[in-house]
Amino acid sequence: MLNVRRTCWIACFTLTWCAGVVCAIEKAGGGGLRVDMGSWLQRDWAECDSRTKFQYSNNAVRFVSEGSAALLWQIPTRSGRPMALDPDRYPWIGECKRPPREFGSIIRKQGYDTLIDVAENPYLTWRWKVDYSTIGRQRLEKSGKLNKRDDDFNAKLGIAILEKGTNKIREIAYVWSNTLPESLMFKTETTIIPFVWKLSWRRIVVESGRARMKQWVPEVRNLYEDYKRGYPGEEPGKILRVYLMTDTDNTNSRASTWYADIRFHREAPGVP
Repeated sequence: MLNVRRTCWIACFTLTWCAGVVCAIEKAGGGGLRVDMGSWLQRDWAECDSRTKFQYSNNAVRFVSEGSAALLWQIPTRSGRPMALDPDRYPWIGECKRPPREFGSIIRKQGYDTLIDVAENPYLTWRWKVDYSTIGRQRLEKSGKLNKRDDDFNAKLGIAILEKGTNKIREIAYVWSNTLPESLMFKTETTIIPFVWKLSWRRIVVESGRARMKQWVPEVRNLYEDYKRGYPGEEPGKILRVYLMTDTDNTNSRASTWYADIRFHREAPGVP
């Protein structure tokens, strides 16, 4: 098991891709800029001591969530290796905390030119597999926001993006829900500092129900179009962060999910 502890804030693996193992997306046209599935930082809500467990195997990451909430994240670059962040300079990393409000400007100074541009690589592909889930019915409020008590998902792949020409952070997250309908886009909000700092994200349901559980499901999305749908009138810039999350804390549920083969593409790849 890959356990991310207080004294070990980053799980970093040297990856070797076996020639005989080719994912479904690569068979369909593959390539693209890959996300290193073995190098992640942890964010959780229990001071690096979440009950969520992580496993890394065959270039895939597994979450086992037991009434808990934690995520793994990284800053992908065009080289295929994530951007390195010094924990001595940024102590919030070692404490598994949320990136600070000035995170966008920090990354601009550190290596903005190495980041992946959404306009140049608008297509996103990945695979995921839900082993099991006890998460129940999810409901939207009249405002169109997800009820906070239902804010758990079998799987979530989030992409944080800088609005072009600014330090404003936007986010598109793709989720697998047991009950919300496919193609639904909804908002979630998190108040960090009342009246000062509130985050509003866009979520898109790309898988719904249990019919395809226990099997690898390949996905293809046009990230550029999804951004324009979620933030009309804006243009997406560079990708600031990719994260994975299977959380069950709000519903006190259990779930297990695998994630693999996250890539960004210039042209639309096919899917079998």
